[in-house]
Amino acid sequence: MELVALTGLSRFVLEDLIKHKLRAIEIVGFRNLTGAMELREGDNVFLTHIGREEINIGTEGLIAEVIKKEHSMRKFLSHSETDEVEIETVRLRLKYLCRGRISEIERREMIRVKVLYPSLVC
Repeated sequence: MELVALTGLSRFVLEDLIKHKLRAIEIVGFRNLTGAMELREGDNVFLTHIGREEINIGTEGLIAEVIKKEHSMRKFLSHSETDEVEIETVRLRLKYLCRGRISEIERREMIRVKVLYPSLVC
């Protein structure tokens, strides 16, 4: 199974997704934002707390289904309050499916991984 990987996520967020089966996350960081932009509702995604530079073959994580995706631009005033700053975000509503382990990695602007998973339930 080949999936987009979102890396460096909070362990709390991942544990909460396992516990409650559904969770929304907001992606702001450029590297994860690139991957999140590729996702569509119904796609599966690989999630891990391990950072982008540290993931390797064998890294474990979660596999979730994208239930809903919202893309937005937010405007804020800068610290000096004279300039306006625009931040792009993607909000993903995810459904936990199962755990998985990376078997292959493709690194570009976003990371794509092939994942092995312990059961066919996923």
